[in-house]
Order: sequence, then C-alpha cells, then structure tokens
Amino acid sequence: MRSHARPIILFALTLASLLLAPAIQGAHAAPTYTPGVKPGDMAVYARASGSWGLGGPPQPPFSQFIDLNYTTLQVTSVTGENVTAAQTFVYANKTSVSDTILGSVATDSGNITFWFIAANLTAGDPIYTTPNPPVINQTFTQTFAGAPRTVDALNITQTPSPGVVLFVNVWWDQATGILLLIDYIVTTPTGSASLFASLVETNIWSPVPQPGFGIGTDPNFLTIQEGGSNSSTIRLVSELGFSGSITITPVAFLCNFNSTIGFCPIVTFTPSTVFLAPGGEAFETMNTTIPRGTVNGTHTIPVVAFSGSLENATSVTVNVVGPGPSDIPPIADFLIRVPNATRTAQVGQQILFDASPSFDPDGFITNYSWNFGDGTGGFGEFAYHAYGSPGNFTATLTVEDNAGLTGTASHQIIVIQAPHHDVGIINLYSSPNVAISGQTIVFTALLVNLGQQPETVDLTFYYDSHPAATVNGFNIPVTQYPYYVNALWDTSGIAPGNYTISATVSLATDQNPANDQFTDGQVTILPPPVLVASPTSGPVGTKVLVHGSGFPVSGIPIGYPVTVDVTFDDQFVGFTTMTNGTFNFVFNVPVAQAGPHEIHAYAQFYPSQAEATANFTVTPAPSAGGLTLTISVGTIYFPGDTATIYVLSSLNGGPSPAQTVHLTLLLPNGTARILTFKSISPGLYQASYKVPATGSIGTYALVATSQINNLNATALGSFEVKPTWIQSNGRNIATAGTVIGAVGTVSVLGLAWRKGYFTKRKDEFPAP
Repeated sequence: MRSHARPIILFALTLASLLLAPAIQGAHAAPTYTPGVKPGDMAVYARASGSWGLGGPPQPPFSQFIDLNYTTLQVTSVTGENVTAAQTFVYANKTSVSDTILGSVATDSGNITFWFIAANLTAGDPIYTTPNPPVINQTFTQTFAGAPRTVDALNITQTPSPGVVLFVNVWWDQATGILLLIDYIVTTPTGSASLFASLVETNIWSPVPQPGFGIGTDPNFLTIQEGGSNSSTIRLVSELGFSGSITITPVAFLCNFNSTIGFCPIVTFTPSTVFLAPGGEAFETMNTTIPRGTVNGTHTIPVVAFSGSLENATSVTVNVVGPGPSDIPPIADFLIRVPNATRTAQVGQQILFDASPSFDPDGFITNYSWNFGDGTGGFGEFAYHAYGSPGNFTATLTVEDNAGLTGTASHQIIVIQAPHHDVGIINLYSSPNVAISGQTIVFTALLVNLGQQPETVDLTFYYDSHPAATVNGFNIPVTQYPYYVNALWDTSGIAPGNYTISATVSLATDQNPANDQFTDGQVTILPPPVLVASPTSGPVGTKVLVHGSGFPVSGIPIGYPVTVDVTFDDQFVGFTTMTNGTFNFVFNVPVAQAGPHEIHAYAQFYPSQAEATANFTVTPAPSAGGLTLTISVGTIYFPGDTATIYVLSSLNGGPSPAQTVHLTLLLPNGTARILTFKSISPGLYQASYKVPATGSIGTYALVATSQINNLNATALGSFEVKPTWIQSNGRNIATAGTVIGAVGTVSVLGLAWRKGYFTKRKDEFPAP
C-alpha cells in the first residue's frame, strides 16, 4: 500500500467521523430526538455488495459487506433516546456473524451510526444534537419493503487528500428513523472500496401490493470534468402488471455540500416519456452536463419518475473534477477465453470476455460495457456470455476512465454448432503423487460433455502405458462445468520408480476424439518401508526397540506429523508420530505364546495407510530352577483409565500356583496401596487399578511377592500416567491454523476416537 493509503483507510473505517462534518442547518424549530422504533421491530437488508481494493486485508465496515447475502436488525429494547438491536450478517457461503447495535439517536453514541436516527426529522434538521452535525439534505417519497415511505436523505463528501474522495449517501425512514439505504464509497488514485445495502423487508409497516414500476440507474456514479458530459441508462420495469406512460423530468436539487450555487449539473432525459407494457421494461438515457464553473465535488442528482399518482425515485452521484491538463483516453483491449482453448467456441458454451488488458495511461478505468454482437450486452471487467446460434460475431468493449473519456476495442469470434456427441478430459491429477508400493492412490479426472445429450462412458487411468484403474458405465450430463470422476489405484506389486499418469475416456459415438486422452503429472512409487526390531526374540516382557524408515513424508502440509500405530500381531501396543519418514518406538512384549509373531506399523496417510512388518519370536521364560515371578502391565495410562496388571508365578520354568501372592502399588505421592487380584489360570493372576481422573499424573511402581513352600520370589514393575492427548493438545484441536486447517475438525475427532483418546477398551494395553 502506498504511503498515503493507511491514514485514508483509518479515516474511512471510522464511519462516525463522516457524521461529524459541519453542515448548514435549516431555519425552523429544533426537533425532538426520540426513537421511532419499538422492541420487536425487525428489518432485513439485502441487495448488498462490498468491495475492497485499498491494499492489505479487507477492513470493517467494508469487510462485513463482502459476499454478504443479507443482514437483519431486531430491536430488543428502547429506553429514552437509546436503542439496542441484535444484528446478524448472513453470507453467501451460509456462515453468519452476530453483533449488537446500541447507542443514542440523539448523540450517536455507541455503534448506532447509520442504523437508526431520531424519528420525524425533515430537510434542514441536524441528525444529532452534537456540535456542528450534518443535516438532512432533502426529503422525498420512495417505495421500500412494499410501501411508499417518506425518505430523509443525507449526502456527505469529504476529500482528506488530493485524489481521495469519501462519499456517503444514506436514506432513513422519516416516521421511524430506521435505515432504508446506505451507499458508501472510498476512491483513491490506487484503488477503491465500497459497500451498499437497502431495506427489503420489515414488520414495522405492511406492504401495499399494487401495480407500479421499479427504477434503476447504470452506472449510478459518474466522474465528469468541468465542461464535459456523460450519461447513465435509466431502466424502468413493470411490477404487478403495471401498464402506462412514465415521465422523467429534471427536479431541483441541492448540489455540493448543501449550498445552492450558480452552476449545477444540467440533466436531460431522452426520451422524457416511455410506455411500459405489463411485465415489460423500458430504457431512457440520462445525460449529465457539467458547466464550467461548477464547484468540484460530489453531487447527488435525484431521478424521479411519475405515472399519474405513482412515482418512484433513484439517484445518480456525479463527481465533478477540474478541467486540469488534457486527459488521455483509456486503451481498450480484451481477451476471449473459450472453455477449450484449442477449439472453436460452440453454441451454448459460457465464454469469458476478459477486459484485464485494458488500461488508462493517466488515470483509472471506472466502467466496462460490452456489446457481444448478437443484440445483447454486459457490464464489468469480466463478463460471461453464451451465444444461442452459430455465426461470425463482432464483440465490442467500451471502457470509461475517471475523466469520463472512453476507449473502444472489437474482436471477432466464430461460434459453431456443438457436435451431438463429444466427451473430453480437461484435467487430471493424483493424490498423493508420492507413495510407497502398496499404498492406494486416488486418481481424479475432470470430464466435460460438449455434446448435446447425456452420455454413458468408460474411463481408464494409466501409469506410463499400463492400466491402473478403470471406471465403467457412468453417466455424464450436458453441463458447462467439469464433471469429477475418481478411481482408486492399488500400487501393490508396482516397482519403485517415476510414472507418467494419463487417462482415456471411451465413447463409441464420440465425434471429437482429439480430447479423449489427457496426460499430465507424475507419480513416484517408493520402495516399501522397512521395520527393524531389536532384539528380534525374547520372553514376555522383553523391551523391544522398533525402528521404521522409508515411509513417505506428509504433504498436508509438508512436515505435518503423521501418526503411526504399532501392533503386536493384532494387539494394539501404542502409537507415535513422525515428520521425516522415520520413527523409533519402544514397547514391552505383551503376554503371548512362545513362537513367531509379527510387529506391524501402520502410518496413517490419505487415502490409505502405509504398512511395514517385522518378525519377533517369543521364547519361553528361562528356567531358574526355582520360583520366579513376573509382572506385565501397560507402559502409559491416562487419567480415568483402568490399568490391568498380570502377575505370573512359575516354578522350575512352568506356571505354578503360589501359596501366597501379594501385590503392592506405590503411588507418585509416596503412599502405597495393596491391590487385590484374582486367579485366571494356574499361576496367572490379574489385578486392576482405576486411575483417578485428577491428581494422578506421575510414575507408579508395582511390587509383587510370592511364596511356595520355602521358596520366595519378588518382581518389580511400573507404569506412567500422562495427560490425555485432548488435554495436552486441546488448544491445537481448537486452533483453525493448526489441525482444523490441515485435515478438518471431523477428521481430527475421528482420529482421536479411533486411537482411544476419548474411549478405550479396558482390556487394551495403553499407548506409550
């Protein structure tokens, strides 16, 4: 952003500051400043728009109106001159934001600005009782929410620095003081910002359904130099079957800062009278001429249409600038973008007309208008149009700059009739594009049906020239938008290497096979990951170090931790995370039969996990020639878990019931507790301990003693209680920039549930 932009923005964002501009008051009795609304009154504002081109992220209030669908006001209390209302902004993406509007209609306290003023003000009245407040410019009648209302209008223009204009046009309902319309524009030499909304529904008054007509202007903001002229189009629309003649005539208005001056814009309408048929529309041209000597600044020109006793009104704002040096007209140019750049445009296709190459050498472009050469037109820098018949058309772009000068450019476009059968591929990608052999890869192809009827097709994906996956017999409708088709590729048995991916769509009646095949991108298949256990054999309780390597690195985002589940055979023994494709994990061999077993590591990648396996042999417990005692317990538990402890009594290498067995639990706070247990098989005992939900973090020791005849044995074990994953990572779960932004709330909670963070089977070994 340029150096002058920041103070301009800060000034513009303080809407209330614009209402502190001094103004000329009318010469009549002072009004009474009381609200005209009551609790329960409701208003809905729509036809909303917002834009931001001042650099940096959009700022309030403009950011509140960008992509706004509608906003509602609900008056909750009225006390004296104070009004409180609940406000909700509802956006196009179905999200909503709530706020509270409160303050005084007399002093503009709080954040009440613009939403409410005092009731029964009229032209010349100050809108607030504060020193030097602005005054109501004029009053007129216009239909809002289905009923004619007397409008209090306020227009303010400020120029905080050369080339910067702040303009606010606000209309209130005279009887209630509630906002009817707001039009707020900030323009600078490098950009602009704007917001607009108008009242469309309320319960304060009842609609008066009757035939009438609507009125609108395009454009409704003109910049004209002294001595120059420009025009807007007035559009009149029949409503509720209205039929009749409508006349638009110039009306007297206050121009430039509420003072009557010798030179004002001269306005004419051509034709001055039009006829509207039921359900029809008509157009007039409003030409505005600026005599030399007209005070520079912003002028709001009322546009009032009459038909008998009916009338409707809108307005056009004219920014008058000095003659200055001769202005250079803008340069018009545009691009024509068809859906398939290699093919001629077809009937019914949405074609993009892109005016971004246009520019103004000494200013900026304010308006873009299009003539597509088939009797239709459009507006805006980017316009979409579909031709209804084949032919050779001349599309013309007219651009207007900030001085009111115009430039024109034309290009020809050939439009042909679409073939009856034409299905093609316009894009192709894979996820992930780096995987280990055995992982599943998702192929996605974007198909288009450029023909004239739905088609049933087959789609085959390839790696190099080898088929990877096929989707048969699916239907593609005729649509201007891409049709997404997914297929899964099981890479088991695929040799490591780099493979080019492609896809082919098959349709026997296809009249354009040129777009049936698409090649794009590469998939890298890595060797299977390696899992090494150390040691590779030992009795129950042996501490084993598992080292994994060769796993792919997460790409969502790059470097984000990947969860690895570790099992002994099918028994879950814990999990860890990795960021660079390698990990170490330590566990104690759980109770298992002597013989060969498998250690599995499952890395949780989308769309499928990556697996590696190592072998481990459980050997019989060594015979000590006497009594031995062993303790088996999980390594880590969480508050609220139940720790399950096994004690094995062996005599001469074989399980043997003990005459006496005692098990003592030493808590982290130094206290001890005798645990009771039960015999579940000869020589094997089971005990359990419910870990308290609070105050239980730390390391717990287990001491077991047993006696058979004159033989005694002792065993020592331990486990640790740690905070739950939710407790230690809850902030990350709730922070959009961390877990939610990467994989989504549902995925995180689902992962937590699956890992047992929220629930855990009581007979599972806890995760280390």
